[in-house]
Amino acid sequence: MWFQHLLESRYHKLPDRPVQSDNGSSQISGLYFAGSLSGKPNIASAIQSGSKLAKRIVSNKHATPYKCDAYVGIIGAGPSGISLAVELYQQNVPFVIFEQGQVFNNIRQYPQNKPIFRNTPTTNIPEPLTFQDSSKEDLLRTWEKEVRDIEPFIYDFTEVIDIHRYGEAFKIHTDSRGVKRIFTVANVVMATGVQNEPNRLNIPGEEHPMVQHHCYSPHDHINKTVAIIGGGRTAAEVHLMLAEQGTSCIHIHRGPDFSKAGENLTNQLTKTANSVLFNHTVSQIETKDDRLCLHLEEMHTLSKSTYEVDSVLVLIGGTPTSHLLKEVEYPTEQQKKLPWGWLTLCTLFLYLFYILKSGTVERCIDTTCFEQIWMAQRNLPPFDLSLMRDVPALFRIDIGFRIVDGAFWCSLLYSLTVLIFGLKAIHHYNSPSQRNRYLSLIAFQGICLFGIPEVIAPALIESGTYIGGLERPWKLYSAVIPWPLSLYSVVDYPSRTTTGIALAWTGLGLFVTLVLIPVYVKYQGQRFCSYLCGCGGLAETLGDTFRLLAPKGPVAKQLEKFGRIVFVLAILVTLLLINDAWALLRSDALYNVQVFASHWYGLMIDFWLAGVVGVALYPILGNRIWCRYACPLRAYMEIIAQHTSKISIESKDTCIGCYECTRQCQMGIEVDQFALRQLAITPQNSSCIQCGICIEACPLDVLTIGKSGEPVRLSLSNIIEPPKPTWHENNG
Repeated sequence: MWFQHLLESRYHKLPDRPVQSDNGSSQISGLYFAGSLSGKPNIASAIQSGSKLAKRIVSNKHATPYKCDAYVGIIGAGPSGISLAVELYQQNVPFVIFEQGQVFNNIRQYPQNKPIFRNTPTTNIPEPLTFQDSSKEDLLRTWEKEVRDIEPFIYDFTEVIDIHRYGEAFKIHTDSRGVKRIFTVANVVMATGVQNEPNRLNIPGEEHPMVQHHCYSPHDHINKTVAIIGGGRTAAEVHLMLAEQGTSCIHIHRGPDFSKAGENLTNQLTKTANSVLFNHTVSQIETKDDRLCLHLEEMHTLSKSTYEVDSVLVLIGGTPTSHLLKEVEYPTEQQKKLPWGWLTLCTLFLYLFYILKSGTVERCIDTTCFEQIWMAQRNLPPFDLSLMRDVPALFRIDIGFRIVDGAFWCSLLYSLTVLIFGLKAIHHYNSPSQRNRYLSLIAFQGICLFGIPEVIAPALIESGTYIGGLERPWKLYSAVIPWPLSLYSVVDYPSRTTTGIALAWTGLGLFVTLVLIPVYVKYQGQRFCSYLCGCGGLAETLGDTFRLLAPKGPVAKQLEKFGRIVFVLAILVTLLLINDAWALLRSDALYNVQVFASHWYGLMIDFWLAGVVGVALYPILGNRIWCRYACPLRAYMEIIAQHTSKISIESKDTCIGCYECTRQCQMGIEVDQFALRQLAITPQNSSCIQCGICIEACPLDVLTIGKSGEPVRLSLSNIIEPPKPTWHENNG
C-alpha cells in the first residue's frame, strides 16, 4: 500500500534516535541523552552537548533518599560522555562511566594517522576537552592527559546489559569480562552513539579472525594483499592509505562507482587504485592454507570468480545500538506510535475551521442560507447541519467599518498562529538567515494576507476614499496568491462589475503569474514557498515541529507527480472558468462541465487537500504534504526553475554522513547523498525550496547557497516528471 510505504520511508536510511527534547532530557525523569543520541553527531558538538548537559544536571541537583554509588551514571566514554564527566568532576558531583571497549573507542578505531578536523569555530566558552585540528594519535594523547583525574571512575571493557528504575533511582546491571555488578545512581546519561555496531555481510566465513570491520593500523597490512569491501568514504580513505604504503588492494563494491565517497577521494582512487571490482558481491569466504579465498559474483552477468588475499576489511557502515533503550522500554523516533486519535480530532477541527474561514456572506443570516452554502461547497461528510444554526450569528460582529464573519476571525487566528509559532522558530534556529526568513513569512501573512484585504481595504471602502475596483477587497488576494494556487486570481466576471475593472483584475493576476513569478523563480528559485506563501507560512511555523517526518525514497519521489497532475487540472478548470466568465463559447454542455469541474476541484484540492488533510497530516507525514504533493503553484514554479533557475545548495568535501541534513529536510531530499558526492542540489535534480534548514542542521558547515550549472531544456516531459537526482535516472 502506497500510504504504508510513505510511513515506512519517513526514516529511510536514518539511524534511530530516542524521542527527546532539544536539551537532551527524556520522557523519563532522570534519564538523559548526549552526543549522537541527542543529535550531536560530530566531535565538537558532542563535547559541547556533554558540557551543557552536565551544567544542567548540576543546576537541578537534589538530595535522593536512596543510597547511591554515584549521582550520575554515564554510559559511553566517547567525547560527549567524557566531557560530561570532566565537568561533573570539576563541580564535585559523584559519577561513574561505563564503556564496553576502551575510552574514546570510536576514535581509536580510526585508521592510523588519520587527520581529524574541528571544522567548527572554537567557542568562547571553555570546553572540558581540548579539540583542535590534529592527527588521531595526537588528539588521543592530549585527551588521555586531560582525563587522568577521572580515570578511577571509569569502568572500561564493561558492558551495560540492563537498566531498571526503582522510584527515583536507577540500577545499572553491568558485565566486565564475566564479572557482573549492579550500580545504583540517581541519574543516567546515555552517550553511546547511534552506530556502534558495524554492518556485516552475513556470509559464510565472515567470522574468520582475518576478516575485520575496522582498519586499526595500516602497518599491519604491509607486504600483504588486502580485500576492501565497501564504497563509502571510509573504504576509500583506507584504500588510499594502504596503497600509499605499497599494500596490494582489491576493492570490491556492489555499486557502479565510488560516488558516495566524494569527488576528491574518487579522483584519487582512480589514479592509485590497484584493482577495483564494481557491481560485485562476496558470497563466501573460505580458508585456503594461510590465506583467504573470496568467492565473488558479478551482479548483472552473474559470472563467478575467486580471489586469494591475506586479509579482508569489511567497511560498509554501522547499525544503531538501541538494546538499552528497549530494556527501559523507551520509545525511539521510529517506534513512536502514530497519533491517529489526534489526527481524527485535528481533521474535524480543521474541517469546521475551514468551513467558517470560507465565510458566510452578509445576507446569509439564517439557517437555510447557511445550509445551502455549506452543502453546495462542502457536501462531505454527512454532518447534522441543524446543530450549526446559531454559528453564523455568533461570529457576525460589527467592528465599525465592516461587519465581519467567520472568514475574518479564522484569518486572524491563522495569522496569529503564524506569528506565535514563527517567533518560536526564530528562537529555535537563532541565525540571521532563518530569522529573516521567518520574519518574512510573518510579515507577508500579517500584512498582505490579512491586514490589507481584511482591514485596510474595507476601511478605505467605508470611508469612500478607495480606488475604483476595490469595492471587492478580497480581490487583492490575486496580487499575493498567484495562479494556479488561486484560480480566481486570473478570473473575474464582467457581469459582476464593469468590463474595464474585470480586465484590470485579470491583467493583474496574469502579470503576477506570468511575469513576476518567473522572474522571482529565476533569481530566487522556489523560495516563495519558504519565504512568502501563506500555506508555506503555516507549514514552516506551526509545522516546524513535524519537519522530521517527511517521506523519503523512490515511492515518495514518484508521488510528487501528483502535483504536476493537479497543475494540469488547474489549467483546464481555469480555462472553463474564463469561458464561463466572459461567455466566449455559449454551450450548456460546457457550462455543466465547468460547474462540475470547478466544484470538485475546489472541494477536493482547495478545501480537502490544501485546507484539511494537508494540515491534519502534519504529525503523520510532516509539514509539506500539500506543498510537495498537491500544490499546483509549486509544480508551476518547479517547471520554471528547471528551465531558468541557477540557484543551488553546494557542499564541501568534509561531509561525515551524519544524516542530520536529510533528517531535517521537509521535502524528503537525500541531502547527505548530495553532500557525500559533492553534488550541488539544484532545481534540475531535486524539489528543493531553498528554506536553508539543511544548512542550519549541518554540524560542520558543509552546505552553502551557491549557483548551479545549466538549466534543463523545457519539454512536455518536464511538465509531468518532477526532477530527480542523477543517480536515480536508471532506477526511477
